[in-house]
Amino acid sequence: MKKPALLALASLLLAAARASAAPAEPELHPFTPAERTAPPPRRAPPRAAAPAPEAPPPRRDEVRETISKGPPRRAYVTIRTRAWIAQGSVDTRYSVQIPRDQIDPPADVFYGETDEREASGTLLIHGVEVAPLTWLSAELEYGEDKSAHGTYTDRLWLHSPESDQLTNLSNGAVWHNPDHEDDRVYKADNTSRRDWLAVNVFFRVHEGRLTGSDETEIRHTLDVSIGAHRFRQDSRFTNLARTQSTGKLYALAPVGPIPGFNGTYSAAWRGPHVGFREEIFVPMGFSFDALLLWSPVMEFHGDGYDNLDGSLRSSTPNYTDRAHGSALHFRLGAAWNWSIVRLEAGFMRLSFTAKQGARRYYNSDGTTFDRGLEYNRTEVSGLYAGGAVRF
Repeated sequence: MKKPALLALASLLLAAARASAAPAEPELHPFTPAERTAPPPRRAPPRAAAPAPEAPPPRRDEVRETISKGPPRRAYVTIRTRAWIAQGSVDTRYSVQIPRDQIDPPADVFYGETDEREASGTLLIHGVEVAPLTWLSAELEYGEDKSAHGTYTDRLWLHSPESDQLTNLSNGAVWHNPDHEDDRVYKADNTSRRDWLAVNVFFRVHEGRLTGSDETEIRHTLDVSIGAHRFRQDSRFTNLARTQSTGKLYALAPVGPIPGFNGTYSAAWRGPHVGFREEIFVPMGFSFDALLLWSPVMEFHGDGYDNLDGSLRSSTPNYTDRAHGSALHFRLGAAWNWSIVRLEAGFMRLSFTAKQGARRYYNSDGTTFDRGLEYNRTEVSGLYAGGAVRF
């Protein structure tokens, strides 16, 4: 065989071997008209996994929160009742100056009278406080005691702020400082009716944490207040007796009961006030509160009747007292709070003072005469206990 023929045969065998070793390719066919216009097949989106169930919100232990933090800061209504065991006295004092030429050595000497109207009992105080806003609340309190009992004391005395010793020239009696002694003293039983009315509007100016962690925190609130209050004591005196007579100023008189006596005195203080209220909450539901109210413009009215003085008219009142003064009212207390219930106890005091005033006597002949008052003073204080509910 010729050489060219052998080369051609080898080339053919090599091409066949390569063709058998290559992978087979798919046969392509042209699209039909229907396949060209049909949309591609639609496949449904994969189904979303079911959401995991939500974890329930943590339960608030409202009782625990109330005990540890006190009442929530929100609008509320508080209904409160307190029993106030109050002891006090309504006192008035007036004096007139004795002519200097009747005193040896000459000095400013005053003859006067002090009336002390003591009364003790329990005032049952009811109150309601409404807080339509977290920073604003209004409070109304009224207390009454219809059966207070005590003692009425009437003291007639002589006094000089300049001298250690006085001599009454008319009878030679000697008086010694500092009190220059009582000349005559009368005592009687006192039965009184007392009531107290107070209105306050509180504005919250601060609320926050004083110290401590979330579990042991100490919180407090501070309110400022404007308002008004009135205190009244109506007294009736019976069983009058003379308990002292020295004979130094008046003629000596026997000591003992004085029959037929009937006397009354109605005293009332009223006026506006300003102040503040602070409350501190500590763990386990306990809290402490303080209230301070002050007034520089209190008004005092006193109407009295004495049936033994024949120079005065027989109708009541036959003498009156008028004065302007100041007032100071404070309260310190502690409480335990649980849910909507609050139990509380503490100390409360009312104090009214007027350093100047006037007394007017109404004579049986229709005339009047006036004397200056040195002071009018009323003080009432004592412990209280009670409870409240808050909604």
